Amino acid sequence: MNEQPVVEVALFRLKPDVADDAFLRGAALIQRHLDQLNGYISRELVKAPDGQWVDIIHWANLEAAQNAEAVILADTNAAPFFEMIDESQAQMIYANTVQVYPARQTA
Repeated sequence: MNEQPVVEVALFRLKPDVADDAFLRGAALIQRHLDQLNGYISRELVKAPDGQWVDIIHWANLEAAQNAEAVILADTNAAPFFEMIDESQAQMIYANTVQVYPARQTA
């Protein structure tokens, strides 16, 4: 198994009738699943001023990321979250972490 850390990056827009607060409630439900999965490290959910969302998830390795995707997509309780996303504009990539630059420690 490849133990190199992986970053999952999903770029998407919400469907026009979906409010941000409803989407964030759905994201919190997905987070409960992520917290229970082996290899999960952290997640950031960000939104650009133009409405583009970016979901960034850090995984211990590619196998953990792919297993998580299979588990979450198979869960019928997760379907409402994914239904809020405009799939026609969604993109997802997995990328290996090449270098990490930690924040500089201040005195």
